[in-house]
Amino acid sequence: TLMAGCATTRDFFEKDIQDKGTTDTPNKVTTQPSHQEDPKNSPVEKEERTSPENTLSNYHLGPGDRISIKVFGEPELSVEAHLSDGGTISYPLLGEIQITGLTIGELERKIANRLNNGYLKESKVTVTILEYRQIFITGAVQKPGGYAFMPGLTVDKAISLAGGFTGVASTNNILITREGHKKISATLSTPIQPGD
Repeated sequence: TLMAGCATTRDFFEKDIQDKGTTDTPNKVTTQPSHQEDPKNSPVEKEERTSPENTLSNYHLGPGDRISIKVFGEPELSVEAHLSDGGTISYPLLGEIQITGLTIGELERKIANRLNNGYLKESKVTVTILEYRQIFITGAVQKPGGYAFMPGLTVDKAISLAGGFTGVASTNNILITREGHKKISATLSTPIQPGD
């Protein structure tokens, strides 16, 4: 969730983002009018100084992600699946696998280890994210709603997906809610993560 508060946006920026079209992609950004206060029920952390590349390499899989799993030389073990609400998938030979919270590298090792334990020898597993879970943009934007995450997405790009700020929004009071509870104070250049 991304929230923008009550300062005046720069004219050139506001015009640029309001002229852009919207897409049906899922992202969640929340902006708030100038008269509203930041949520007080959770501590607000400072902006995270991570690059989009580092963010995605450390990305933790969760419900809504769609992944591809391939095992070298074993086409029957290739699977494409959406993670269920419980964060699991059904996989040949291994049954249901809990995936929520794992990175791609951790999932590759988990599957390889289980396949090597009685099924294959030295299996090589590759996991690819085909589709990230949505982000959601709410608050003082023209078209709040869910949008598809794309690598390299920042706060200003996410706001443009939602048709730009409204007249009461501020670029100096931006808040991202991450992992459902973590509050992060952000700027227009802050990278967005899937599920924000």
